[in-house]
Amino acid sequence: MSQLSLNKEVVDYLIKARRHLHQYPELSFEEHRTAEYVERELDSMGIPHRRMAKTGVVADIMGKEKGPTVALRGDMDALPVEEDSDLPFKSKNKGKMHACGHDLHTATILAIAKQLVDSNLPVSGNVRLIFQPSEEHAPGGALRMVEEGVMQGVDYVLGQHTHPRMEAGKVGLYPSTMMAYTDDFYVEITGSGGHAGYPQEAPNLVLLAAQFIDTVQSIISVGKDPFDPAVVSFCTIHGGEKENIIARNIKIGGTIRTLNLKTRETIMKRMETMLAGICNTFGAEYTIALEEGYPALTNDREVTGILGEVAKELLGEENVSYPLPDLGGEDFAYFTQKVPGTYYYLGVGRKEGNDDNIWHSPTFFINEEALEIGATLLYRTAMKLLEKEGAEGGGRIA
Repeated sequence: MSQLSLNKEVVDYLIKARRHLHQYPELSFEEHRTAEYVERELDSMGIPHRRMAKTGVVADIMGKEKGPTVALRGDMDALPVEEDSDLPFKSKNKGKMHACGHDLHTATILAIAKQLVDSNLPVSGNVRLIFQPSEEHAPGGALRMVEEGVMQGVDYVLGQHTHPRMEAGKVGLYPSTMMAYTDDFYVEITGSGGHAGYPQEAPNLVLLAAQFIDTVQSIISVGKDPFDPAVVSFCTIHGGEKENIIARNIKIGGTIRTLNLKTRETIMKRMETMLAGICNTFGAEYTIALEEGYPALTNDREVTGILGEVAKELLGEENVSYPLPDLGGEDFAYFTQKVPGTYYYLGVGRKEGNDDNIWHSPTFFINEEALEIGATLLYRTAMKLLEKEGAEGGGRIA
């Protein structure tokens, strides 16, 4: 294969671009400055582009001959986190931080674009660059871009995500399901309220809420296959005004994470059944709203196999792992619902001492040794897909 390594100028550009983006984080669908920066960089490379999904940017690099199209995706949004670091390029936007690595994701796609232009895309086929807004906030930017046609004409899609607990130089690949369905729930329990000294006069909603929370955990422990991962996490509870007043209203919120559709439906149904039973028993009323989030992220086995070959060539087999699926969520799932693709974890942690390095934290840290690795992996895998399909006459893997 030709030109599989990134030019030194491209690597330098990658580091510079990531540091610039890190200083100017923007929240979901507010990535105006980021999108403008991406557009200026594409203009400087002579790559035509177009807006999509408000603050998203899409560009196509056309090969010398007809062939398949491989899409590369980088999400652009940041988080409402105040950065706690001594980096010379730390966030300049108060209360906002690239605490999940999307600055690396975006810079990587720009660097690959530069590499492709410098090498004049030496294979048949095309590369589509997807700079996606709003991964962090459901329903997310990926769905909106899909609805606006970003996957039309695309044969494969590739993406990556930073992993701060995995040291730089290592990657985690997933041949099938990688991440979970991410659904939220909102519960409201209401009663008549009353004097705490006369509990017989009004249902104690605090007690009911506690019973509900405790009972729901039995779905996870005894109500499903123990080899089928799932989580119900209660994350918010609000109610009550004073120590001697029985509350009239309590609100509860949380998230459900599952890997298969049947388990997802079963948990939702049983939660409502349990809530109804408890409230009806004690004379309270309730509402429950279930808000569907991102679908489960499922990779294509053959495309992941090609990425695996590239990763082992670049990093050595000992640095390529195949972890169990996790219960995080990612709207890249909307892309892999449309075409074969793969998404993987790129280790960005220190060589040691990563216990305090976690996503969405004020101290989230990226080891810059990982930048070239991630860009090279995506670039080489894209070229392998194009060369493979060119040799076989085009079209998707059967």
